[in-house]
Amino acid sequence: MTAYAPPPTRDQGISEAGTPDLIESTAAATPGVLSVDRTHARWSGHRLEAELCLGVQGSLSIEIGHHLGQAVEERLRQDVPHLHRATILLVPAPAGP
Repeated sequence: MTAYAPPPTRDQGISEAGTPDLIESTAAATPGVLSVDRTHARWSGHRLEAELCLGVQGSLSIEIGHHLGQAVEERLRQDVPHLHRATILLVPAPAGP
């Protein structure tokens, strides 16, 4: 039996728990995500909320982009403790050289 560990308080800060890095690495590991351009995470009570701007292939259809966003959110909810909501913006990644 594992002991209950309460979530970090706002005073402890999100970055102390390594959460921003975990959010970025989890999103980046999702197939179809080419870049993690911006992340923001904040506590709302005992729940964590995140906003991400992710670079993806510019030719993706709306349907495929929607499924990709769902896949990212599902992975984040599985891997990031206390995550309640993730708002994900998909943008075309810059073309390579």
